[in-house]
Amino acid sequence: MRRYIANVDVAGGFSLSPDGRLTANSEAVGLGAGITVRDAATGEVQSRLSIGLPMWLGDSRHPVHAFDPRGDENLRIGVRDTRSADGAPWEVTPWPGVRSIVVGRGATPTTFLFVSNRTDRRRFDLFEADAATRSIRELRQADLRTQAWLIDAQAGVVGEIRRESDAKDPEGRLVVRLQSPDGSSRTLTTVGPFDTWIAHRFDLATKRAWVSTNVDRDRVELVEVDLDDGRETVLGAHPVVDVDGPVFEGRHGAPIAWSTMDGLPVLHALDADAVRKLAAIGYRARSEGLIDDDPVITVPQSSSDDGTRQVVTVVSRLDRAEVLWDGVTDTLRRLDRRDDDASFRKSLSPWEPVSFPASDGRRLHGLLLRPKGVTGPVPLVIDIHGGPWTRDRWSPATPNLLQMLTNRGYAVLQVNYRGSSGYGREHLLAASRAYGDRLRHDIADGVRWAIDAGIADRERLAVMGASFGGYSTLMQLIEQPHPYRCGVSIVGVANWPRTIAAWPPYWTNRSLATRFYGRVDDPADQAEMMRQSPIARLDRITAPLLVAHGEADVRVLQQDSVDVVRSLRARGIPVRYLSFPDEGHDIRWWRNRLALAREIDDHLADCLGGPSAGFDLFEWMPSRVKRDVQ
Repeated sequence: MRRYIANVDVAGGFSLSPDGRLTANSEAVGLGAGITVRDAATGEVQSRLSIGLPMWLGDSRHPVHAFDPRGDENLRIGVRDTRSADGAPWEVTPWPGVRSIVVGRGATPTTFLFVSNRTDRRRFDLFEADAATRSIRELRQADLRTQAWLIDAQAGVVGEIRRESDAKDPEGRLVVRLQSPDGSSRTLTTVGPFDTWIAHRFDLATKRAWVSTNVDRDRVELVEVDLDDGRETVLGAHPVVDVDGPVFEGRHGAPIAWSTMDGLPVLHALDADAVRKLAAIGYRARSEGLIDDDPVITVPQSSSDDGTRQVVTVVSRLDRAEVLWDGVTDTLRRLDRRDDDASFRKSLSPWEPVSFPASDGRRLHGLLLRPKGVTGPVPLVIDIHGGPWTRDRWSPATPNLLQMLTNRGYAVLQVNYRGSSGYGREHLLAASRAYGDRLRHDIADGVRWAIDAGIADRERLAVMGASFGGYSTLMQLIEQPHPYRCGVSIVGVANWPRTIAAWPPYWTNRSLATRFYGRVDDPADQAEMMRQSPIARLDRITAPLLVAHGEADVRVLQQDSVDVVRSLRARGIPVRYLSFPDEGHDIRWWRNRLALAREIDDHLADCLGGPSAGFDLFEWMPSRVKRDVQ
C-alpha cells in the first residue's frame, strides 16, 4: 500500500534559483513535508528546511514558503536563509487565525509581495517583505470592495479588481481598474457575476496583458489585451473545452503557447521554436531512459534568469518526470525519484478519456481506469470530484489511491457532470438549483454507461467522493439509482444551510454560490437547500458507509459528518469513521493518507469482494486519527 499512498521518498515541485545554481523542492522531511535545497549541477543536498513548497527570491539565497499548520486554511509565510548555519527561519506572518498568501517576487532581490487579512478577515491588504532586513511594510490597504491586486512583471502595483456597488445586485459585477503613474485610475473592463477573467501577466513596458476570459462568450479563451484601449486579440480558443491558460518561459515576455485538455493535454504553439525545443527535450528524455514512454506533453516548470538551466515537466501516459536541462553542458538529468521496480511501474493502468450521452441527451465527458489485463465486467468505484466547479483531469499512470484500487481489481470512473468547470459557462450553470437533482442523474448516467458498455459489474458498485463529491456520494446512496453496495464520504456536505452560513468571512464574492444554492437568509431558498441536503433523508441510506473528516475544516464543518455517523449508527447501519485532529478540508499528511487508504481498502474489500493489503508496519507510525464520534 505504501507504494501507492505514502510516497515518503518522492520529491517534486523542483524550482531553480534565479542564478541557476540551486534547486529547491518539496519532499518528506522527518514525519512531515519540507524543503530540500540541492546543488543544481550535482544534485548534492545542501540543506533540508521546514515545511512548504518554495519560491526563490531574486538573491538566489532565500526560499519563501507558505504553510498551513492547522489545516484551517489560515496560511502563514516563512523565509529561510540557505547560507545560515542554523537555518533559523523568519516567520513573516506569525499571526493566528490570519490568512496570508505570497503574490510574487518583489522589485529588489531580497523582497517579495504578499496579501493578508490580518486587519480585517474580510479583506486582503498588500504588503512587501524584505528578507535582508526581516521587515514588512504595507503597500496598499484594501476595502470591502477590493477583490484582488494587479501586479505587473516588474512587481509594481498597476491596479485592482473591485466589486461594483449595485444595490440591485450586491454580489454582482467586478470592475478591473488600472492605475496611472499620476495616481488616477481608469476602467479596463467589467466582469459579470458568472464571468471568468484571470490576468496571468501584466507587462507595462509593452502595454500588454495576457488574460483567460469567457466574458461575452461561453468557453474561456486566452486573449492578449492592449492596455491602452482594452482591445482583445484572441490567442487561443477550443470548440469543446475551456483554455487552461498560457504557458510562459521565465518571468518576462509573452506566452510561448497555450494549453487545453479535451481528453489528453495539448500544447498549442505561439512561439514555434520555443515549443519545438521543449518537445525535443521531452523526446530526448525518453531516448535516454529518463521517462518510461513517449511524451504526451512537455512544459516549462522553472528556469534560471539567464535561461542556461531549465526544469521541464515531461508527461507521458505512464510517467511524469521533472527533468533538468543544463544548457552549458547540454545534458539532461531527472530530478524527481521514481520507483526502481520497472515491473511495478508497468503494472499501473493508463487513464482513458471517455464520453457518453446523459439521459437527457447532454454530452458528458469523463475518465476511466481499468485493471490491467482484465476483460469483461469488474467491480466499479465511481469517484466523484468536489467543487462542484472543478473538473476531473487526465493524468499519467503514477502511484496514488485510485491506482491502488485498480490493483485490487476495481475499475474507477470519473464524470464531469454538469456543474463542472472546463466545458464552458452553459455546462457549469446548467446545474444551478439542481445540484441534488439533475446533477445527480449525470453521475448515475455514467454508471449506467459503464454497465451497458460491459465495463462494470452491476452487482458490485461503490461510490466515493470528497467535499461536494462526499455530498454526491450520500445523495447516490439515498436515491439508489443503482444497487450500490457501499460508499465513502470524505469531508462531505450533509447540511447545505449550515455549510454555507459557516463559510470563511473572506469568501466575499459569492455570486456563483448564490446562483447554485440560493441565499441562506431567504426562507424559501433555505427550505430548498434542506430538501437537497442528505441530512433530511438519511433514513434512506442502507449501504455501509466510510466517513472521514478533518477537525479543522472550514469549508465543510465536521459536524456534518458527525451527524451522518450518529444517524446511521442509531439505525444499525455499519459505519466506519475517521477523524483527523491535524487536518482540514484536505487529508495532507502521508501518515493520515495511509490510515485513510487502509480503511478504504478494507471497506471496499468487505463490500465489493476485492483483496486487501492487510496489516502494514507503518500503521504503528505516530498518528492522532480517531475512530469514533465525540
